[in-house]
Amino acid sequence: MSLSENSKVTPYANSVFEQPWWLDVVAPGRWRELTVEENGEVVARWPIVVNKNKAVMPKLTQTLGIWIKPIEGESVPNRLSRTKELIEKLYNQAPVRYWDCSLSPNCDYVLPFRWLGFSFEPRFTYVIDELTNLEYVKASASKTFRKNLRRAMKETSLIEKAGFDDLLACMKATYAAQNRKLPVSEELVSSLYHAALENGAGRLIAVGDEQGNVYDCTLFVFDEKRCYPLIGGSKPEYHASCGKTRVLWEGIVFASANSRAFDFEGSMIEGIEAFYRRFGGVPRVYYSIKKTHIADACLNYLKPRAKSLIGYKQ
Repeated sequence: MSLSENSKVTPYANSVFEQPWWLDVVAPGRWRELTVEENGEVVARWPIVVNKNKAVMPKLTQTLGIWIKPIEGESVPNRLSRTKELIEKLYNQAPVRYWDCSLSPNCDYVLPFRWLGFSFEPRFTYVIDELTNLEYVKASASKTFRKNLRRAMKETSLIEKAGFDDLLACMKATYAAQNRKLPVSEELVSSLYHAALENGAGRLIAVGDEQGNVYDCTLFVFDEKRCYPLIGGSKPEYHASCGKTRVLWEGIVFASANSRAFDFEGSMIEGIEAFYRRFGGVPRVYYSIKKTHIADACLNYLKPRAKSLIGYKQ
């Protein structure tokens, strides 16, 4: 039985990405939750999104699962043994043969997946774990960050009345500057924006000038554990104002009052990674796991080479 039949929120989640209301937006009718119960209590949960015979990642979703109930004082050997057993029980319930998923950073013991026939590779994000002292956070960041933030504080103002149209305009401007289309539909962006606000898990932060012109805008999503800069964009003509730096800093300030950590979501693109690194976050590893059909394996091998040939930045 689904844990979420009568609820859009579950306590058995590592992040906002694993909440039923989130999955209803990004994968309506396509997600399932695998659970293990002991003595009538849920001790493990893994939400997955199913596409035919494969578990996949929905758009705008960084990670999914696995949530495992922590046991205070548990020894490392016992924790690893219990984790292995729970992973196997969850996997055996899955209605799919093939997988391409990203796991929560909390799921740091991935060897059991190797023994189940998966391959896995590390991915990286930057996380600010200590938000109680913002002056310390600022001092731990790079000199470039502090210089850019001083400039942004002088040249931009917070736009309190910004809304979805401003977010969409900034996103379109960012991709237009790269001669690219939005990688997600406007309908999905709208649905997720409104669902996040309705569920008390979203905050839009925008900066611009005193006339109300928006330079940069980002939607942050959060729970009590982590806050993420989910989607956003900048208008290229205002880049010199360093608005993006201020928006992310204001997001960190917001997170300090609402979450325990700030997660930049990371990027494998060198230029984006360098920008995030300036904020002083600590690198955190999370894992992508795969079990693929031979045709998918060939496609995964050829895709980056094709992108390189056409000059697409990885």
